[in-house]
Amino acid sequence: YDPRSDRSLWTPDSLSADSLSANKIQLNWIRKGRDFDGFIIDKKIGESEWVDSLVFLWDSIFTWTDTLDLKALVKNPVAYTYRLYAFADSNISNSVTVNFKLETPSKPAGSKILSIEYENKPPKTMTVEWEKSSEGDFKKYHIYHANIDDFDNRKLYKSISDVNELSLETTIFTVLKENWFWVGVEDTTGQMDERIKDSKKGIPVDSTPLPVVLDSITHEKDKFHLKWFLTSILDFSEYIIEEVSLPDSLVLSSDTI
Repeated sequence: YDPRSDRSLWTPDSLSADSLSANKIQLNWIRKGRDFDGFIIDKKIGESEWVDSLVFLWDSIFTWTDTLDLKALVKNPVAYTYRLYAFADSNISNSVTVNFKLETPSKPAGSKILSIEYENKPPKTMTVEWEKSSEGDFKKYHIYHANIDDFDNRKLYKSISDVNELSLETTIFTVLKENWFWVGVEDTTGQMDERIKDSKKGIPVDSTPLPVVLDSITHEKDKFHLKWFLTSILDFSEYIIEEVSLPDSLVLSSDTI
């Protein structure tokens, strides 16, 4: 084409943009004019600078799909602008532009803590179970823990990449403090579910064991003999025997069994 000719005669026509999927924008246009070398597409993200000559296409191609990085789209949900023109050697037609903004992917479907239990048999083991996520774009569960019912006080306890792994066991805990857990779901775009604050479940401080009932105290051969009823607590550790003075209950001696 002669650079002095009317460039509108071979300028692409009816440029349009449509969404093919969450991260794909398809451009379509109509070819005009005699034979030329092909088409050039430039691209601009939001208000950033143009990226010139992003792609070159033969003059027989009238469609092109741009595949976007979903993580980048989530972090920067702006419109994408495309500029299309035909070229013949060093000569170019007029350009046409179109802009399109994809919908930001929705946040992932969440989960919730179903149960927290611990067994007293040595070693003491706490088991936390949670609901399976229905998120199709699942990446990880994030399990958080705190010793008080305060979401802002939570710390990451464990991250799990298997969507079918729905429990964890740990021996690193104390029943002398509250134990609260939350579960969050992360998708492949890095988004976290919005239900995480409501996913919590906790167990209170373990109750103080009831004292045993002293059955009898006898004295024989300069020794005291004590008998008591067997404790019923399951996580028994030891009996503590104290000799005290009256009336101030001052501990004179102590022993364990």
